[in-house]
Amino acid sequence: MSKKQPSSFWQAANEMTQGMKEAIAKQASQAGQAISKKAADVKDQLQDQAAGAAHNLSEAIAKQASQAGQAISQKATTVSASATQTTQSWISQVNSGKSTESSEGIEEVYHVFIGYEIAQKGGSQNVTLKSGKSYDIKIEPNLENGCKRRLKKCGLQGNDAFVVFHTLFHESLNIYRQINQQVAHAPIQSLSKSQCSDAYSVLNAGLAVKNLPALDLLDFIVLSANLPREIRDLYIIGSQNSRLRAIEECLEEALAAAYLPEAKKRLIKSAYQLIRSGEAVGNFTALDQLNAIALNSYLCPELIYQYSIAAATSSALAIDAWIEQGILNQIPAKEQKKYLAVYHNIRDGEAVDDAETLNLLDALILASDLPTAPQVIYKLARDRFHEPDDDFEFNTFLGSDFLTAFQKYKKAVKFVQENAANLNDDPDQELNHPVKYVLRTSTFAGNSVAEGKLGLLGEPAFPQQGIGLIRATVFWAIAAVSDIETQAKIYLGITPPEPSQPNRIGFKPPEMYEQMMAILDGMIYPQLPLTSHPPTALNQRGFGGLMGNFMMGNSEKQRILRELEARLNS
Repeated sequence: MSKKQPSSFWQAANEMTQGMKEAIAKQASQAGQAISKKAADVKDQLQDQAAGAAHNLSEAIAKQASQAGQAISQKATTVSASATQTTQSWISQVNSGKSTESSEGIEEVYHVFIGYEIAQKGGSQNVTLKSGKSYDIKIEPNLENGCKRRLKKCGLQGNDAFVVFHTLFHESLNIYRQINQQVAHAPIQSLSKSQCSDAYSVLNAGLAVKNLPALDLLDFIVLSANLPREIRDLYIIGSQNSRLRAIEECLEEALAAAYLPEAKKRLIKSAYQLIRSGEAVGNFTALDQLNAIALNSYLCPELIYQYSIAAATSSALAIDAWIEQGILNQIPAKEQKKYLAVYHNIRDGEAVDDAETLNLLDALILASDLPTAPQVIYKLARDRFHEPDDDFEFNTFLGSDFLTAFQKYKKAVKFVQENAANLNDDPDQELNHPVKYVLRTSTFAGNSVAEGKLGLLGEPAFPQQGIGLIRATVFWAIAAVSDIETQAKIYLGITPPEPSQPNRIGFKPPEMYEQMMAILDGMIYPQLPLTSHPPTALNQRGFGGLMGNFMMGNSEKQRILRELEARLNS
């Protein structure tokens, strides 16, 4: 039994406890006063900002509405007052401690393909993140598919980034042998088999396949074969990686020759990584420069088309996020459904019947602080630029469709520059600006890493929504790049074709415009586009077509094999 402590001990303990209570109470009181003062300051600041935003919105809407008539002007006044009320409600929500949105729990993830030899023996892999910075990551021998590596505080906002590794190295599946057996038994010529085997060796090593027709043929052989699903999935990642590596090598080569400061090069790399992840790109200056490099490159047309649609989808995601958030923030709740319905018609390439709400939506967007490019893209989608109209003379000569559309592009740029109230064209803006919104609105992207997919590394997935916005963004890219002067191209590291590059035909806007519009039409009305548009056969939607047509008849398989082999040997 322990001895009883003397009374002086307990008296001292009580005095010490009382002192601690008083100290804690004093600190809590001081902290409470500081929090209350901070809350009051934040409230005043938000109210001042809300008043200024509502005033600017009211003036812009009134200006646009006056052109549409007195009835719309009255409606605009109502919208402006409602916008003020909505903003005040948002301030109250902040003051009450409720969160307006949250992206907590969303990891910044990157999917990286590792070549067979490095996965088996170990080595290092260079990985570029969305910040535009690159890191060498050590790879241990006998790498397992799907293993994850944490990069501490390397994320966009100083958060941790996670890299997920994929490889065709698999000790038990013996993928190399199974795929080569499929090639050996395919009913094609020996030379074609040899080229397919070479293509597989290159993609298995994690490198860019230069012989794209051979890769297309190999894709069909593997994906139409009766192989385990796991092998097919891993093969798709390897095949897509080989295409992406070709695009990335082209980008690296141009940036190495570019007269750009490192900070701006990182912005371009950042834009590409966001596209690769199937996520929103918010810096349209960096995107325009990236488009110029890709469209003027020595890449084969199929890869340029693949890049263009992916870049347009990522751009459309940012625009979609900005516009939807503007409607939700500035329009009263009872009016939001109507505004969103009109906007979704524009976004999805459908006609708009509600002219009054359309004019008000135009005014809302013109009054926003969107950069010039997104406003031009919205204007092109809103006016359905690809359809003929009475304002432009119809011509029948080659390239007339592009020339007519290009006139509409120039007209849209002029309109935005003359009427937009608060253009925000800061070329050094943060690329991750819209990401927190896009996590909610990116459902039409189809392959976003933020949604748990693989981005461009996975099976190609074209969005079921947003075709109007994507079509307009594709056209904006072609038109904007065609407007770039020679000196600006040299500044970006773009060089003219050389005799040693016979496959590099140079950037021809009319031809690319016609091809891209045809590809987008084919994606709206699904069909296997092997005969009408050969370049798009397996690069854009062929994987999905093959996976969905696994039970196609033998005669159909033979026909497609003959077409792909003929293309390989042409």
